[in-house]
Amino acid sequence: MSADQRLETLRYRVQGSYGQFDVVKAIALMSRPVAMSSNLHNALFVPQDLVIYVAHADHKHLAANRPYVRYDLGVLFDAVP
Repeated sequence: MSADQRLETLRYRVQGSYGQFDVVKAIALMSRPVAMSSNLHNALFVPQDLVIYVAHADHKHLAANRPYVRYDLGVLFDAVP
């Protein structure tokens, strides 16, 4: 978070939506320029719902620009013997 204006951009986004965050707004926090140009993976964990949203880069797009997949960790944990 130290290079360029990433930290300042993140701070601005957080302050601008303080108290109004949902999954869509939280994922938007991780978009460019907060995400670096080498952004390979993004994850948003919603612990109270036992849900995680994950995006991975491909050969042409940063993780922040790819679709996020929702994983229900409660279901996944229940499947483990």
